[in-house]
Amino acid sequence: MFAGYSLALAQATQKSPAAYDDLPTLTSRLLKSADAADCHKSNCQLLIANFSLPNGFGSFYGRQLADDFAHELQTAEPSIVVIDRTLLYAYLETERIPSRDSSDRLWRAIAADLHATSVLIGTTTRLDDDTVEISARMLSVADKNHIARNAEVKLNAPKDSVDLTPSEPFAPLPPLTQTANGDPVYQAGQHGVSLPACNDMPGPPSPENARKFGISAGLKAEAIVTAEGKLVNLRILWGLPAGLNKSTLDTLKTWRCKPALKDGKPVAVATTFELNFR
Repeated sequence: MFAGYSLALAQATQKSPAAYDDLPTLTSRLLKSADAADCHKSNCQLLIANFSLPNGFGSFYGRQLADDFAHELQTAEPSIVVIDRTLLYAYLETERIPSRDSSDRLWRAIAADLHATSVLIGTTTRLDDDTVEISARMLSVADKNHIARNAEVKLNAPKDSVDLTPSEPFAPLPPLTQTANGDPVYQAGQHGVSLPACNDMPGPPSPENARKFGISAGLKAEAIVTAEGKLVNLRILWGLPAGLNKSTLDTLKTWRCKPALKDGKPVAVATTFELNFR
């Protein structure tokens, strides 16, 4: 159990038992209307999303709180299959899904990729120096109109023991410094290096699931544009679910560019590409 949460619960008991709730209370309230989100006791694979801040960003506390809640819910209702949270962490890191967007569409698409039938989304809102409000609801993955009732609880969470600083669930990638054959890689547009000019740039198609869930968001990729104008070492910096990363990388491999120049000579450069899906 998250140490900050355990400390908060102990402090709440000591200070004012009636003033604060706990995770069992949140679990009980959510389970009362779980059927409305297609989370039936006889058949429910539930993904618990990382709890986000009101602005959509994630936090260390939100992730740890979701871990604790997953354990609590699985204990309270063993018939519900809670998707292993380590699978979610691995997925977010592999696909590079940033925590800037906590929309229903995004999390339903992530849940579908992880073979969940329902997804639980929660937010953490600081009310004062000692209190954080948790608001959560369940959604059906198959039907966007199947939504369970919202449940709220107030937890004792002192500022000095709870980290609500916005943070991502993955570390930054190391910089691209050289090509496969050892040529140096420059930063496009810096220190006298020009920008490559890409003129053959077909747009990546949206996979079926991306269209199904109505994904409308931006994606950022990075690549080395070689001295021959080819894109190599492609990778996702900020990604999206539902197959959009793979679709983007497959399409970028077909792009052709005029290389960047340094002192009038073609050079390899690292550059980013931002694509928006609507």
